[in-house]
Amino acid sequence: MQLLTTNRFTRALTLTEVLVVVVALLFLAAVLLTFTTSAKVHVIRFKCQNNLKQTGLSFKVWANDNDDKSPFLTTNCLAYTNETQAWLHYFAMSNEIGSARILTCPQDASRLPNMVMDFTSGPTGLLSKTNRAVSCFVGLTWDEILPNTLMTGDRNILAAPEATNSCVLPLATNTSFRWGSDLHTNRGNVTLADGAVHSFDRWGLQSHLSNGVSRLGTLVGSGLATNRLLMPVVHP
Repeated sequence: MQLLTTNRFTRALTLTEVLVVVVALLFLAAVLLTFTTSAKVHVIRFKCQNNLKQTGLSFKVWANDNDDKSPFLTTNCLAYTNETQAWLHYFAMSNEIGSARILTCPQDASRLPNMVMDFTSGPTGLLSKTNRAVSCFVGLTWDEILPNTLMTGDRNILAAPEATNSCVLPLATNTSFRWGSDLHTNRGNVTLADGAVHSFDRWGLQSHLSNGVSRLGTLVGSGLATNRLLMPVVHP
C-alpha cells in the first residue's frame, strides 16, 4: 500500500499580523464607543429640549388665560413678583405643565436624585423638593411681543447676580457669562418667548442677544433688552 503525503502545513501568525489585528479591533471598538456616546448625548439633549418646549408651552397657555401675563406678573398668583423661588413659578402652573418630571434635566446629575413625580407636598412632590428638583431658570422679563427674550432654559448659565445673595441674573449684550459644564458640556438650551427652543454655546447665545437688541429698536431704552433670569438656587 502506498501512503499519500502532502506538502500542506499550518502557518502561525507573525507578531506583526497579530498587532495589525489588535489595532484594527481597537479602532473598531473606539469607533463604536464614539458612535454610542454621541447617540446617547443626542438623545439626552433632545429630551431636555423637549422638556423645555413643554415648559415654554405651559407659560404661553398660562399667559393666554391671564391677560398675556406670566406668573411673575399675575397679581393673584403665588409667584407674583417673586424673585427668590424659581420652583414656585412652575408650581403655580401645575395644571398647565401636567408632569412635574419635565422640570429636571436628564443630564443634571446633581438634581436627578430629587426628580419629582407630582406637585404635592409628599416625598416625591415639588412642594417638598422645591428648587432641588428644578433644572431650568425662569425668565422674568419675557414678553410675546419681544420674541427673542428668554422664557426658560438650562440653569448652567454662570454670570454675576444682580446683587449679593441674589437669585436673579441679568443677561444682556454686555454681560460677562459662560455655560457651566455640569449639564451639556459648556452648552445650554433655552426657550424663547415665541416658543422656539435653541441649543447655544456661549458665543451663539451672545450673538442671539445682540440680534434681539437690534430688532427691538426704540424698545431698547425701556430696559426690556436685558433678560432677568430667576435661577433655581439651592441654598446650603
